[in-house]
Amino acid sequence: MKLRSLFILLFVCLAAMLSAQATNLIISEYVEGTSYNKAIEIYNGTGSPVDLSTVSLKKQTNGAGSFGNELVLSGVLQNDDVFVIVNSTSGGTNLANEPFVDLATTSQAVNFNGNDAVALFRNGVMIDLVGYVDQVEMWGAEVTWVRNSNIASPTTTFNMNEWTEYPQNTFSYLGWHTFTGGTTDPAIYISYPNTAVTWYLGQTYTIAWSSVNITGNLKIELENDGDLELLAPSVETSGSFDWTVPLTHATGNNYRIKISTQDNNVSDISEEYITITELPVTNLTSLAQLRAANADGTTIYQVTGDMVLTYQQSYRNKKYLQDITGAIEIDDLNGVITTAYQIGDMVPSIIGKLSVYHNLLQFTPFANFPAATSSGNYVTPAVLTINDLNTLFDTYESQLVRLNDVTFLDTSTPFATGVNYTISDNTGQIVFRTNFFEADYIGQPIPTGALNMLVITTQYDNTNQVTARFLADFNPTSANDEVIPQNPVTSLRNYPNPFKPFTTISVDVKSPQTVEVEIYNTKGQLIRTLQSASANAGIHNLVWDSKDASGRDVTAGIYLYKVKGGKFSSSKKMILLK
Repeated sequence: MKLRSLFILLFVCLAAMLSAQATNLIISEYVEGTSYNKAIEIYNGTGSPVDLSTVSLKKQTNGAGSFGNELVLSGVLQNDDVFVIVNSTSGGTNLANEPFVDLATTSQAVNFNGNDAVALFRNGVMIDLVGYVDQVEMWGAEVTWVRNSNIASPTTTFNMNEWTEYPQNTFSYLGWHTFTGGTTDPAIYISYPNTAVTWYLGQTYTIAWSSVNITGNLKIELENDGDLELLAPSVETSGSFDWTVPLTHATGNNYRIKISTQDNNVSDISEEYITITELPVTNLTSLAQLRAANADGTTIYQVTGDMVLTYQQSYRNKKYLQDITGAIEIDDLNGVITTAYQIGDMVPSIIGKLSVYHNLLQFTPFANFPAATSSGNYVTPAVLTINDLNTLFDTYESQLVRLNDVTFLDTSTPFATGVNYTISDNTGQIVFRTNFFEADYIGQPIPTGALNMLVITTQYDNTNQVTARFLADFNPTSANDEVIPQNPVTSLRNYPNPFKPFTTISVDVKSPQTVEVEIYNTKGQLIRTLQSASANAGIHNLVWDSKDASGRDVTAGIYLYKVKGGKFSSSKKMILLK
């Protein structure tokens, strides 16, 4: 009887082992060692050989942007076997000559530095992931991670609970992997947030999770000292959810995310606490103030004022903004700005962080910018010699300027992207770099002889550079041609605001011209025209007495005053009190 029971037990265990199979390939080990001691191990527990020509690795560089640097594999990976890929870059130590290595390569896919998520693709679809996506902090530096033996399925949402961490330069687990066929126990794993983080009022954050052996939808709650606030009543068993912290939400430092089954029988709660607080913003009123601010990459600045878009390109979603005091390059690699703009649009406000990239001052958006208040605006470019520009380059950095009577020293080949060309005038030389990859002059012959140019100024490691935006910037029609010149009219403000019943609208007219000032309600209906006549240069003060065109008092509420002059048009809000 006992012997029979033993045979039955062994049979059951053997059957369980034979049926224990992974659902797909998984990344079974991640090694981020010193120098070039980097490795990724892939395990096949599917029960069948896998053709590796359908498999590749990709990397997200520095926690930002899309996955790239694809490394396509080859060969066949047998069941219950591993495939070890190591970095073979010379100039330091590496693992290329170790006996467990299947592929030694200089591919950037295995040249990671602790904040580069690495993804496993099969037939062009991401199936597994090691590392936190879109997290620039160093989450995976100087460690070895080995996938737990009970993990039977890959996941595109990284979950640190699936891994065991070992000290840096632990290589003894490479070349083999223990697989026990997973678990039948239901479990939920929160992958973000799972460290101490700060969330700001009005900002959006992505909660990410995965689960095993769960049926039915889950729910997401915010826990605070035992109190639960429902954020999402029904979500999938694995995935992500974007939550915008309400501006009116209570602040504090004792919050955690909890994800549970609908019956609360299975749940997970973030390990560290979340601090919810107001967004700390330093308010500025000009780009000159921004350029003079501390470029520490952490302080959040908000600039409010009339800023004109002088150029934009899809590469890194870069934009150039200029006001009467200066200009700034916007570097939006993560695509934070979703508002559509056109060159010449007036951008009323920007918010982000200031940093220096190879000596170039850059502004990285923290949140989306508002819609343009007007279009077709222009600023008058400063007319400079090359010596003027080189002498005062920081003053004119990122501005649209004009250089007259300049010559390309080498015109033997057409314009190509990312190339430095030298231009000169009778005062000096400067680099003309083809930084704008979408420019319509790329592939065109380089102009010969002296010409005038409109250019945007940049620099790289103290090398001053200029770049034309398009063909039309070569030899503009006139020496006085205004391309994106200063606004002929500027709506200053209305005061007081809020008001009852009188308010004064102050308008600065740069040159004599026809100026219109109109009042609208929030439905877009014209309430009254305060002025539609020629105005001399100077500041004009117009009083609105809260009456419509028929002399009747209007009701309390929000109204818009619109100022138009030449190509300039701008609208601003004002509030009438009871």
